[in-house]
Amino acid sequence: AFDTLTKLTPANFEVIFVTAFNEYAIRAFKFSAIDYLLKPVDIDELRMAVEKAIKRIKEKNLNSRLDILLQDNIAPGGPKKIALPTIDGLAFYEVSEIISCIAEGPYTKFAFTRDRNLLVTGALKEFEELLPEGTFCRIHHSCLINLNHIKKYYKGRGGMVEMSNGDQFEVSARKRDEFLSKFRL
Repeated sequence: AFDTLTKLTPANFEVIFVTAFNEYAIRAFKFSAIDYLLKPVDIDELRMAVEKAIKRIKEKNLNSRLDILLQDNIAPGGPKKIALPTIDGLAFYEVSEIISCIAEGPYTKFAFTRDRNLLVTGALKEFEELLPEGTFCRIHHSCLINLNHIKKYYKGRGGMVEMSNGDQFEVSARKRDEFLSKFRL
């Protein structure tokens, strides 16, 4: 069995070893075996091993589908969708629908078009790195905005922006020149 597995590596299947010899267990797990059952086989142990294999196969299939979905969304201008962690999994949103991202401690609050908001676990910096730089601009240490949703800029020390949903955010004096340079021809 080990010779066969060596020839098939990397394996795209799951392996459950069933043998009368316990001395090969460590070697079996080096081949990522799901389980190692000794003869005579206990039916409950076999059932649990098969359930583990089914679970791992389902996880691989889900991860594969997510990879395909994410690859399909990578465009020259950046991703079309972003996956945001929720309490029960991931929620996918169109990047173009994001109006702003506001840091709230270890969380980030996303404001979307159609009056939707979502508070997610993760620092603003993590999401800033995921979102396209040409579309999003950090205007303050706690605020990242979508440049396509700016409605108006008000002069001042750093200034203030009004977004398409009516939210207003201060532009820090330190970030003002970088922000305004996005609009100069």
